[in-house]
Amino acid sequence: MNLNTFFSVTEQLKLFLTAVIMGVALGVVFDVFRIIRITFKTANRLFLVALCDIIYVLIYGICLFLYSAVLARGQIRLFITIGCLTGSLLEFLTVGNAVTSLLRFIVNAVRRFFGRVFSRLFKHNKQNYSDNSVESAENIEIT
Repeated sequence: MNLNTFFSVTEQLKLFLTAVIMGVALGVVFDVFRIIRITFKTANRLFLVALCDIIYVLIYGICLFLYSAVLARGQIRLFITIGCLTGSLLEFLTVGNAVTSLLRFIVNAVRRFFGRVFSRLFKHNKQNYSDNSVESAENIEIT
């Protein structure tokens, strides 16, 4: 049984470049969490930020582990970690702002849509309720 514990230069380059691509994808995941933190303004903001960061780090670690287990023969190499971080940084510095702006636009559009629907729904219910109460009050006979 011949087990190679080393990678050729071309294999290392392929692993590095695919790690960069994975880093870009994980950067997009980070942007989604960034939008969640921006969108949901809660009283306990610190808890939301910590929760998002913990979930992101878990996702990042699981992806790095699976990448190493499947593609890198179970070896965690420094250049793979550097490739992931480089991809995340490239995504953040280049398309990250565009992705964040697009996601903000989508979230705000959805929020406005549901805000209008619910405001009309509640306004309509409030009018019906007040109309019914006036009619009910007119039908009451005082003896």
